[in-house]
Amino acid sequence: MTAATGIGRAESVSQVSTFVVQEAEHSAPLLRIEERHSQVGADVVQERRYLHLKNAVAGSETVRLRGAAQQLAAYEFEDLGSGERVELKVDGDKATAQYRPAKDAEVKSKELPWGPNAVTGNLLPALITKQWATLDAGKTIDCDLFVPFRLETIGFRVQRTAKSDSDKTVTITADASNWLIRQFAPAIHFVYSTETPPRLLRYQGPAPVKIDGETVNSVVIDFRTSPLAAR
Repeated sequence: MTAATGIGRAESVSQVSTFVVQEAEHSAPLLRIEERHSQVGADVVQERRYLHLKNAVAGSETVRLRGAAQQLAAYEFEDLGSGERVELKVDGDKATAQYRPAKDAEVKSKELPWGPNAVTGNLLPALITKQWATLDAGKTIDCDLFVPFRLETIGFRVQRTAKSDSDKTVTITADASNWLIRQFAPAIHFVYSTETPPRLLRYQGPAPVKIDGETVNSVVIDFRTSPLAAR
């Protein structure tokens, strides 16, 4: 199976997974996610398609990770409902970002510094896995999270906020380092198993795309559940 993206043409798809996005409060299904991990030479391309329950495409997200170090090379996102679009290209310690908030809106561009701790939101799980020993010891990891609509990164802290010996899980929370920003930016929670290596079980945080034209700040993705059948 092969796939093509604006970031690069995939030579092979090693894994295809499907998950359900649900309301956090009522567990009502909102979207499905189709996720593909592909190989492009020495790079890995991660593709996500966000699908409405009747299979219409709601949006897409693509990440290209460079070489053995899996450093971010490029990121693309599009919400087909709102027209929001993001492009990010990383070259060493600099990144070039383009952002369009809506279909007919002006595209804004900016060059920004890109440090070793800079990440896009969908790469937070990889950061957590890489820094697992530090987080599991109760220490905090600092990172710079790319915020598309601001065309900049903002400081985030990642830390263990809960641990359950009974079901062998750990909750890792990422939120803004600045107290004022925390009042407006929702926290993101990841639940991991404590097996070796740790496995991501659950996500709770903002929806990846707008739902019926609205931003939803609290959805759940349970990576242990079976895919929702198309309606």
